[in-house]
Amino acid sequence: MGYPSNSHGNGFTNFQESFGDDEAFSTSQTKDPSSHGQPLPKGLINSQLPPRHITLELVDIYFDKANWWLMIIERYYFDKLFNALNASSSTDPRSPMSECDPAELRCFPALMFQLLAVSLQFASLDTPASRSLNLSDSEAYDRLSEHYSNKGEELINSLEKRRANLASIMHDLLRVTWLKNCSRGVEAWYPLGTAIRQGQDLGLHLLAQTTQDPNESVEDALSRLWHDELKRRLWVTLFIWDSHMSSTLGRPRAIHVSDCTTKTPINCDFPTNPSKTLPMEGGRDGMPSTYTGTLFQYELSHKIHEKLSSGADKRHVKDYNAVRDFDNQVSTLLDNVPAAIRPENPDTSWDVKQPVLIRERERIACTAHAFLLFATPASLCHAY
Repeated sequence: MGYPSNSHGNGFTNFQESFGDDEAFSTSQTKDPSSHGQPLPKGLINSQLPPRHITLELVDIYFDKANWWLMIIERYYFDKLFNALNASSSTDPRSPMSECDPAELRCFPALMFQLLAVSLQFASLDTPASRSLNLSDSEAYDRLSEHYSNKGEELINSLEKRRANLASIMHDLLRVTWLKNCSRGVEAWYPLGTAIRQGQDLGLHLLAQTTQDPNESVEDALSRLWHDELKRRLWVTLFIWDSHMSSTLGRPRAIHVSDCTTKTPINCDFPTNPSKTLPMEGGRDGMPSTYTGTLFQYELSHKIHEKLSSGADKRHVKDYNAVRDFDNQVSTLLDNVPAAIRPENPDTSWDVKQPVLIRERERIACTAHAFLLFATPASLCHAY
């Protein structure tokens, strides 16, 4: 399913040339010559991605149809790395590439493949991208999606001494999403564990120690504050996934609340220009925040942890009052949801300007009901 290099370009040729094959894409230097010790074939990344205009269309589909629910990548962060890879030189101090973590840049191509794979799972059958890629039916979508996801996995595993970084975590979470969407939930549990361990290695679960440089500009200080916010949000996503998978699969948790000291993220929309924006509660232009649904899931995830610790998740509990208490707590959480996104009797005055609020209501109702139905098997036994 490779695509030849053409005049459109896709931004990854300059990236590979800037870092050099050996530094950016060499594999682990082990004794096994069959799969390690050799750089990836020159032009591999460029030859496997679709032309730039198709790539951008699939990126837009992902952020429009998938990320509002998944909350894995902030668009600002993605665009920053994507633009950096299109920069002509990594040594130019004015280049966007100079502002990015080299480790994140090296992982970004793998992240891109995973994002395209998930995007194809959400894309409609009749789009300009599907026509350009000759995708005539859902099976063709699935084949190309699997090809992209496997290619991302191949790239991330081939990087020499991959250290924990945000792009690598996001790649693994997108791989988890892709596997789960393919009904391979048990298999998805493994890359989730890898993503969580990377997050813990970076200290995402801990309260950030911030020290301000007296010579730091206001713009740099704001950018730093929002970068810390980005890391808190990524940890929230990891926490939600861990709780969900533990409850659904009956597997042990990789995260324990007692180990976590980080602050809850701000209930606001992530800005398009962090260096010019003060962190404040609420959405843009006075509208409700679209991050509220994620914070609701975060609260539910804490309830799952409490359930698992108390034993109320068992099918046959000795004290059913514990189950009833958790159900009441979820009802209280629903009652406290802002009016614009509460599932019942919502304030719909913002729906025209912010259509995503309609989906947020469905999301909150879905997650709450799933918690009541599946996180407490005793509830089902009691009902019947």
